[in-house]
Amino acid sequence: MPTFTTANIRNTVLLSHSGAGKTMLAEAILFSASMLSRLGSIEEGTTTSDYEPEEIRRQSSVQSSIIPCLWNQNKINIRYRASSYRDHKTR
Repeated sequence: MPTFTTANIRNTVLLSHSGAGKTMLAEAILFSASMLSRLGSIEEGTTTSDYEPEEIRRQSSVQSSIIPCLWNQNKINIRYRASSYRDHKTR
């Protein structure tokens, strides 16, 4: 990945309640930016942001992650915020 100046870096966050579509929105953004050759599937466990075995088993994000994306000579850092169910809380 190329080096970017601060003028060309954008930090965003996807934040909402569980089941609202954050995972698929992140997939669609990456696909639209040609960062993926195909959309991942929650049911198949092939999404970019949910890669841990526990997340694939639950079909739900357990941890937050940062997904880098290139768009029009800009780097967009998509912070993906996992839902805060009681059993998802971090250590």
